[in-house]
Amino acid sequence: MAIKPFYTLLALLFFSWNLSAQIRTFFNEKFEPVDSTAVYAYYQDVMQQVDGLVMVKVYKKDGSPVSQGAYSRYGLPEEQKEEGTHRFYRNDKKLWYQAEFKNGKKEGMLASWYPSGKSKRIEYFKNDQSTGGECFAENGSPIPFTPFWAKPKFKKGEAAMYALIESRLNYPELAFDLGQEGTVEMTLVILPNGYIDRAILLEGNSYLNEEARRLANLLEGWIPGKMDDTPGIYSIDLMI
Repeated sequence: MAIKPFYTLLALLFFSWNLSAQIRTFFNEKFEPVDSTAVYAYYQDVMQQVDGLVMVKVYKKDGSPVSQGAYSRYGLPEEQKEEGTHRFYRNDKKLWYQAEFKNGKKEGMLASWYPSGKSKRIEYFKNDQSTGGECFAENGSPIPFTPFWAKPKFKKGEAAMYALIESRLNYPELAFDLGQEGTVEMTLVILPNGYIDRAILLEGNSYLNEEARRLANLLEGWIPGKMDDTPGIYSIDLMI
């Protein structure tokens, strides 16, 4: 199962740009592009660098930094390729965390800081996967390691989840009569309280989709996904 943040800033940055100049684009509170600067809450500057990379910087309306980082490719979310160090800032303009990327994947070190500026976490990545790291209390003493990004988990474990699905399965009669079988791919959106917000069908079989959706919504009891130890709204892929 793969995790992906359900709401991300970069997924909303759809625009075209000229390689020879800096392009500024404006966004509202929902990070939707807007035509009029009178209603914007954020703005984004895009500049072609001498090394061929594209530098993208996002700011609040008052000029406070939100994020910055370079891309070897930039445009639609599925085409974006992050490169080098990307930095993200808190509301008070202090650095929150930074991560290293190579060809669109996390590669190298991620570091995060407390609001005080004290080191909170050092985490290492290889080919977009965490390989472990260290965490620290604000006074600098070591504490048990937790990853910066933690995917939602079924409280009783993955094996128990699929056992529950199997025990509750009511194979659609029409699908059975027609010899229809297969797998339904969906995304579950998990809220910070651990409840399912909705199940989104991605790919499946018209005879099996509704039963798969029903089964997914029976899966109560999730440990929510977290970012920097804070629960949030995250989605997770599921195959039934």
